Amino acid sequence: MSIITAPAKFFNHILTCLLFTSMLMATPAAADVKVVTTIRPLALIAREILGEHGEVTALVDNGQSPHHYSMTPSDRIALARADVLVRVDATFELYLNDIYDNLGEQREQITISELDGVVLHHDSTGELDPHLWLDTINATIFAEKLADTAARLDPENGTFFLQNRDRFNVDITTLNEQIGTALAQANSPNYVVFHDAFRYFEARYGLQHGFSLVINPDVEPSVQQILQARNIIKTSAPDCLLMEADANLAIINTMLGESGLRRVTVDLLGTGVKTDSKGYFQILSDLAQRFSACRK
Repeated sequence: MSIITAPAKFFNHILTCLLFTSMLMATPAAADVKVVTTIRPLALIAREILGEHGEVTALVDNGQSPHHYSMTPSDRIALARADVLVRVDATFELYLNDIYDNLGEQREQITISELDGVVLHHDSTGELDPHLWLDTINATIFAEKLADTAARLDPENGTFFLQNRDRFNVDITTLNEQIGTALAQANSPNYVVFHDAFRYFEARYGLQHGFSLVINPDVEPSVQQILQARNIIKTSAPDCLLMEADANLAIINTMLGESGLRRVTVDLLGTGVKTDSKGYFQILSDLAQRFSACRK
């Protein structure tokens, strides 16, 4: 998954102006902790921790794709007002790197991939797989970090944040048990994927896809890759193809040819999930259901 880089100098200038203006116009600040995350799954986790004592904004929200992101004026305002900035990794949200550097120590910054204990996977080229929110261990580590940060920024509601963290951890344990039980009720699905975006979820729950149609979803496959994919599909006879909601249908149609392989669409970013409580849990529950659907 890649993200288009924004023009750095322009955004830096705009953000600096916004920050200066916000300081000049400052009024007595509300106690609520304001968090800006890059993607929706991280925002859903943050809402579980902050509850009614926080304000959470996702830069890439409903109806948007990280593959084609461009910053909006409302995004810049949210960044200027934020107490905490959250991203996956510096190699993933390239558009945010200059902003992080520009803000320096003016804002709390959480980079998930750099937190102690986080599980990381890499692709065949050695690059970090950024879909780390699909491992519940990583979700609990982020929740822990955010709860501690929020409690420090807003001591009056510190106990509230820590209690929400504990509740989140209990719910994660229950979710892991439910998904593990559901996936164990039948034989492992025989499936292929558009590209290798599920390795965190697969590793957590003991799943393994047959092969990936493409390595990089933004690069057109070669004739050799197309012929190889069609041959593997013909010989291995998978039950379905798992593909993200924003997958390139033109590439998929080319790779599959006339195979008629059943396609199952998954929502890794929670685009269809409501913003109320338990949204993160719904992403993983829905994903487990899609894996199970491959066995039918």
